[in-house]
This record gives sequence, C-alpha cells and structure tokens, in this order.
Amino acid sequence: VLAALIIGASIVLLSKEQLVLPMLLAALLPAFSPYFVARKQVRRHELEADSYAVFRLGADLDALSSALRRIDTLNDLPSDRKDPTSVLSPETAHPTTELRISLLNQERLKRQGLHASDSPDRNAA
Repeated sequence: VLAALIIGASIVLLSKEQLVLPMLLAALLPAFSPYFVARKQVRRHELEADSYAVFRLGADLDALSSALRRIDTLNDLPSDRKDPTSVLSPETAHPTTELRISLLNQERLKRQGLHASDSPDRNAA
C-alpha cells in the first residue's frame, strides 16, 4: 500500500526525470518490510519470554537481572547499549538489558499493586 502511494504521489508531483528514485524506493519497500515486521516480532517475543520466565515459571527477577548484566560484561558490552540498527527503526531494535530489566520491574510493581488491591476484596467476600 505504501509503495502504491509513493508511486501515485511521485507520478502526480514529479517530472519524468525525477521519478527514478521514488520508483526505486517503491520497488524496494516490499522487499524490506518483512525484515522490520520480523524484527519487531522477535523483540516482542524476547520481552514476553523474560516476563514468562519470571512471572509464570517463577525465576528470580534479581537473579535474571544479574545474569543478563553478567552476559553483557562477559561480551564487553554496556548494559544500556543501543542496537546499531535501531537508527532504522527503534521499535524493532533488540531491547537493551536495562530496558528488559526495567520492563520486568514495572510489571512486578503492577502485579504487586493488583495483588495488594485484590486481597481486601477477597477477605470481604
């Protein structure tokens, strides 16, 4: 759809000589779009796997955080490093260790808040 919009707008707005670049972009866009879709899905799966390990399987969040940071240290990577390809599409970039830990901590606080507010209701019923 985006490729068709690029072609249509280019034909209307540009001269024949200026059409080369937009046509090339429109031709290449469908070839690269699956790459970004797959990367976004991989990112989502990785974050879901972290959450599943901690909140469904009972892994210790502090131990997981320590292990993730240790892996970064062993690989000589800062835990807040940016994925070099994040410039192209930040939403599809590999999550940093610190982001993964931060999201897990947020989810833990959210779950603790839900459990704390659920407790009085259960006692009242």
